[in-house]
Amino acid sequence: MAYARRLTKEDLERAGITNITEDGRVFRQGLEIPLNITPAGYHTLWIYDTDKDGNYIKYGHTANGHYYYRQRMIGLHRAMWAWHHGEVPQGYVVDHINNSHENLEDYYLSNLQLLTPAQNTAKEKSNWHKTEIPCMLSKPRSFYENKL
Repeated sequence: MAYARRLTKEDLERAGITNITEDGRVFRQGLEIPLNITPAGYHTLWIYDTDKDGNYIKYGHTANGHYYYRQRMIGLHRAMWAWHHGEVPQGYVVDHINNSHENLEDYYLSNLQLLTPAQNTAKEKSNWHKTEIPCMLSKPRSFYENKL
């Protein structure tokens, strides 16, 4: 599995982001921008990819000479961490402490933590028993729990 690349506050500033509040509001040039919600329920935003000088990276043009600029979607939780802590290092994930990402309150900075992928997987596995999963197997659940 490929993990997301490094994201820094400077990347966000070069993309035109001027502020991200601790409660998940994102501003570009002083105006609040709307967030996208993916089918999986994650709040995301689009940013332009820029070179080291802050210029938007072009990847094509239309028939009338207008350019297309390369964009990428990033999770609000990653953008918030990078903005308030300086960066999300390559290979790390920003985790929701309460294991939910459905409401904007789940994106508050106080509910986010930086983890390695292994730590994140261990956290997910430690919480599997808290979710009721319908079982189609014939033996009682305790039989399978003892096997893990």
